[in-house]
Amino acid sequence: MTEEENQEKAERNEYMRNYYAENRERILARRKIRYANDPEYKRKLTEQRRRTRQRKRILEKRDVRKELGDTIRDKGKPMKIYNNQRTHYAIVRMFTVGRVADIIGIKRTHIYNWIHGERLPEANYVMKNGWRLFTEYEVQVIQDCVRRARIRMKRGGYDFRMDKRLEEEVKTKLNALVGGVPAYAFTEQDED
Repeated sequence: MTEEENQEKAERNEYMRNYYAENRERILARRKIRYANDPEYKRKLTEQRRRTRQRKRILEKRDVRKELGDTIRDKGKPMKIYNNQRTHYAIVRMFTVGRVADIIGIKRTHIYNWIHGERLPEANYVMKNGWRLFTEYEVQVIQDCVRRARIRMKRGGYDFRMDKRLEEEVKTKLNALVGGVPAYAFTEQDED
């Protein structure tokens, strides 16, 4: 997307958020009436809820598989990453957004929403097919920050969500990395 398209999308999202905030009660009342009177709408919502329950069960199974160690997916894809001067490189494991979501224990859509909402920095690497790739160090930073935020929010009696404090912590730590890798990891030299 171009900068102009991103700006238009952001303005449209802001408008929709404001509209919903102003008209929330009226919108919810309409939905209740429609749910009571429209059998097709009721069937559609029931089907969505059923699929959501199925996805939750699948995620729970993934968590069990993660504890057992899914060796093929846990290793990530190794790639060679150069420092800014292109004098040294590091071999780093790379993970897709879906795998990052599995590791952290959240839904993949949450990560996409965080990226699109600019609450999580865009991935430094993208495959030819458009898949975003995060380095193992970026995944570790995000995982640690999310784990601490979950504990903090649970103590406070809140559900986990991306708040300003978590957003700032993640961005600060990710910006300290060089291309998603800490400076000390660039140990290998190219032999030219």
